[in-house]
Amino acid sequence: EIFREEYEKHLQITKYFGSYKISIHSGSDKFKVYAEIGKFHDAFTHVKTAGTSYLEALRVIANAEPTLFREILDYSRSLYDEEKRTYHVSANANKTKPAKEYSDAELPALLNDDNARQILHVAYGRILTDKNESGDYLFKDILFECLAENEELYYKYLKRHFIKHLSPFEKNNVRQGNINEE
Repeated sequence: EIFREEYEKHLQITKYFGSYKISIHSGSDKFKVYAEIGKFHDAFTHVKTAGTSYLEALRVIANAEPTLFREILDYSRSLYDEEKRTYHVSANANKTKPAKEYSDAELPALLNDDNARQILHVAYGRILTDKNESGDYLFKDILFECLAENEELYYKYLKRHFIKHLSPFEKNNVRQGNINEE
């Protein structure tokens, strides 16, 4: 109820300015509010999914390159206490194990675990930008190479991900573009 009341205030701002977009960060509680947002038909809504799309990329890595995924997981775990300062997260790093303690088959399921997802999520900027002493990216190039080699799998995961994010809007007759399940 409080969210709906606050959202209605933002809708008034959109009406005043005309093209104002309400930006919804796709945090872990998003699906609780998406259905409410979808009930309103008179606003532009921007659903931010960059971080969670990154997690879908990691789902590809977990399936296709488990060794790389383990390196990213351990690096992310090492960064968590520092990186969580800029996010509102509740992960407990002690509820994840060092990557070597997971079998290859267990790795993809970590992307469904709130603790592991949050730990991986908050480190994504560092995973894509950190470099070694020689100036080479630690993970970025090999991560993108793996995604290119597994492009169709990545598209499959992204499509499922976007449908999940946008379906609350579709169910309430809000136009969402041409995203449909095949």
